Amino acid sequence: MKAGDRIAEVGFSGSASDPQLHFALTDGPVELASEGIAYTFDRYRLLGRFNDISQIGASIWTHAPDKTSRNVMPAPLSVLRWTD
Repeated sequence: MKAGDRIAEVGFSGSASDPQLHFALTDGPVELASEGIAYTFDRYRLLGRFNDISQIGASIWTHAPDKTSRNVMPAPLSVLRWTD
């Protein structure tokens, strides 16, 4: 893969409260039975985060101050927007 390749599409299924994409890199084919692998994104805007994983699909996330980040791994449960 290289920068700019499509890796997924945003969806709206299951118990999702809004269209969303769950993303993780792991060292095995089953996410919950694998170790996570650190990654970074070239650039993204942090919109907010969920305080607890049980809130996803049940309530809205907490907004964060508008911030564009570069070449860092987002914190768990972050809500991001990719910028041009």
